[in-house]
Amino acid sequence: MLASSVKALRHRKVLAQANPFDREWEDYFRLRALRLNRDSLPVFLRRVLLRQLGVCPFCRQMLQVEEEHHLRHRDGNHQNNAIENLMLLHPACHRQQHAARR
Repeated sequence: MLASSVKALRHRKVLAQANPFDREWEDYFRLRALRLNRDSLPVFLRRVLLRQLGVCPFCRQMLQVEEEHHLRHRDGNHQNNAIENLMLLHPACHRQQHAARR
């Protein structure tokens, strides 16, 4: 693999005055996390993530960069890869959905 084929990822600095424990900055950190997630995914999954605003539709928690993501087909048809039919979930949320259907 050539070094020129590796995409450079730039670190996104956190604003100096931003406090993750202050509710006033909650939207800033949510948007920052969404951007980090978006930039770490392939283009196809990026569109799915942006469509659901970076939130797991099952538990309503943010999908984090470090976490594994599961791709779920809403209609159960794995041949239907339309963006409207797909959603990204946490692995535990994905398992819970399958368990609830049984």
